[in-house]
Amino acid sequence: MPGRYWDRFDDRSAEPPTIAGPLLWPRCDRLISRRCLTDNLLTRLFSPGRDPIVSRHSDGISYPMPGPKPQGDHALTSAERMRRLREKRRAEAADKPPDKPPVVIRYRRPKDRRSRADQWSDAINTLTDCLDRYQEWRDNLPASLADSALAERLEAMLECRELVDQLSLADLPRGFGRD
Repeated sequence: MPGRYWDRFDDRSAEPPTIAGPLLWPRCDRLISRRCLTDNLLTRLFSPGRDPIVSRHSDGISYPMPGPKPQGDHALTSAERMRRLREKRRAEAADKPPDKPPVVIRYRRPKDRRSRADQWSDAINTLTDCLDRYQEWRDNLPASLADSALAERLEAMLECRELVDQLSLADLPRGFGRD
């Protein structure tokens, strides 16, 4: 039966497709004029050996993707693109002299609300603790280091203990008529 219904929709023919209606250029919605439709254009638009990096629509028209051509044989991941962008910005920043100095954020120290006498006693306690640790270090030195430069420096530090003891006995002024 030559006139079967499904024979009319057999698309396995060897002829190139015929263009029934208006053909638009991809992405610009401009009509392709009939005089532009040469065999060369049709073979480029509908060629089976296509460029590997092109956009393909369902109508069979392929066109180059926008943007720079990939340097390798595959597309970059977003992490690789971001790394390239950071490197590019870093190189541009190195080439260009800075127009203004970088912003420095300074934090204010909280105010020390201790009295001067308390600050003095805290400083004496800190010095006493340090001297106690130096004494412990000197007592635990191995015999091979007993006559070394380290031992001499520790002895010089421990001689300051008498001065710290004198400072702790100092009678500090109390101020505001409380003397």
